[in-house]
Amino acid sequence: MVSSSFVTLVGAAILASGAAASPLPVAPRGFIGDFLSKVDNALNGAMNGLLDVVSPSAPSSDTAALASLTNIFGGSGPSGFLAPTPRVKTHRPTPTQTPPTSIFPSAAGDAPYSLSEATLRQAIFIPDTFTNGAKNPLLIVPGTGQPSFMTYSPNLLPVLQNSDFADPVWLNIPGFLLGDAQQSAEYIAYATHYIGARTGKKVTLIAYSQGNIITQWALTFWPSMRSVVSDFVGMSAAFRGSSLVTAGCVPIQDLGIGCPPAIHQQTLGSNFVNAMIKHGGDSALVPTTIMFSLTDEIAQPQSGNDATAMLKNANNVGYTPVRVQDVCAGKLAGGVATHEGMLYHPLTLAMLEDAMTNDGPGDLSRVDTARLCGQAVADGMSLSALVDTEAGLVKAGGAFIEFRPYLQNEPPVASYAT
Repeated sequence: MVSSSFVTLVGAAILASGAAASPLPVAPRGFIGDFLSKVDNALNGAMNGLLDVVSPSAPSSDTAALASLTNIFGGSGPSGFLAPTPRVKTHRPTPTQTPPTSIFPSAAGDAPYSLSEATLRQAIFIPDTFTNGAKNPLLIVPGTGQPSFMTYSPNLLPVLQNSDFADPVWLNIPGFLLGDAQQSAEYIAYATHYIGARTGKKVTLIAYSQGNIITQWALTFWPSMRSVVSDFVGMSAAFRGSSLVTAGCVPIQDLGIGCPPAIHQQTLGSNFVNAMIKHGGDSALVPTTIMFSLTDEIAQPQSGNDATAMLKNANNVGYTPVRVQDVCAGKLAGGVATHEGMLYHPLTLAMLEDAMTNDGPGDLSRVDTARLCGQAVADGMSLSALVDTEAGLVKAGGAFIEFRPYLQNEPPVASYAT
């Protein structure tokens, strides 16, 4: 999702680009168009290279491309603010790495895949340290505007890679989750089956931002996933959409340019959201733990029982919603917590570990909330996790600007979900 902060980001980008040094053109559309063209040229290399930034064959020009992005958005900034994402040696599944059981095409009762198996596999990134089942597999799902590695590397990923309870792999979905959310969900459904079949173990899913609703969509319309998933742990979810998600679109939507498809789909009352609810996606479908904040600047509303992060437990599979202000009231970790702040919040890692090492969802009674609520970041993280995670908004904003095509309305709901 893109926050209202994106409006400020675009304004800063216009100033940094030099476009504001001269009077505005008479036609605003032309001004915005010229600006977007300028940004498009500067971002093209960066955005095209980001999906490969963690692969051994990642292009050597990504540092220069991100330096261009830095210049567009106001200079070098503080140390690490727009530093290139660190690399981890990974591989993508090859055609010869076929799981022992068939996972494609869809199982009976599942929605059909619109993408080829080769395309779906290319989004899976497996670190060379992956144990193939010796540790419990954890599939990492990104949020809007960034691939998984870029989102999680400043915070949870280093801790998880050094843990004894999780073996992370991640999805870098083409289009940075700005395209049709229904298609993005296919990558999650396939990757879950792939990792489950490859390891012979159930998979834990962890998702952030838009990653939550597309994970829930996948669980709703690919029900065969549910037998392969041990837990779903989400952060900053908006299962019923958000009242704020289109704020970043306002300046360009009003000019008739449109908005990325997934942004339309994440609005309150969208056809996408209503289709998922109609088919039971407003209830937990596997043991589910959701971390969220009352002061989320992107996913709203988050107050009371109508919080958009809340699910029902109609299926009695186990569901734990954790609004951090409720649990940590009056303490450091119970103050203002941002959308992206759930990635480094001290309760998130603790609840993930609890969910992965026990049956059912995470349970607050097994977590040392008295200690954790006094921390600014999770165990094993430094304050740089906070700074670098919050800085990710600029990179997400760059993807938002670079994405094409923009649409005036949300994509039609797929026939399997009508």
